[in-house]
Amino acid sequence: MQNDKNLKHLHRAGVYYLQLNMRKNRVFSNAKMRHALNLVLDKKQLAHKVLADGSTPADTFVAPTLAKDQSTGVDFAKEMKPEETHNVAKAQKLWNEGLKEEGRKKADLTYYTYDQTINKNIAQFVQSQVETKLKNAKVEIHAVPAKNVQDNVMRGNFDMYLSLWLADYTDPMSDMDVLQSNNY
Repeated sequence: MQNDKNLKHLHRAGVYYLQLNMRKNRVFSNAKMRHALNLVLDKKQLAHKVLADGSTPADTFVAPTLAKDQSTGVDFAKEMKPEETHNVAKAQKLWNEGLKEEGRKKADLTYYTYDQTINKNIAQFVQSQVETKLKNAKVEIHAVPAKNVQDNVMRGNFDMYLSLWLADYTDPMSDMDVLQSNNY
């Protein structure tokens, strides 16, 4: 129905994102490995081919159209967009460097998500991208009921978890406050 002229999309000031477990002795405690994951995922393909629901790729944690920089008038998300959002070759290099720094030969990752079809599709996309493009990486998906997901996330028994944040008010701080170290 994406081409139906009567279809109306409601844009919300929210972002789905992969919450990464950065606790000590976890793969994503290494910044290079986090950066590699970000660069290996083709967010345009995820939005347009996997979701295919009018979603747009997110390149920053702040939702597009949430707020404009008052001094420039530019959308904050566009202003903060990194120069590089998808680069498989660089991701592979960073991944290998991260593995070496951590004294690992491989990375077995656990991905927790809710047991709904769309969440499972996203998880399978991430799994495919990681396993086919990053050497010695394996992703085990746990698509389970919400209580099970939350229990594992709170205990730190995960590497990746698909999360959603909807801004409370029209200021980038509404999003950035989520990223505080004491916020679970």
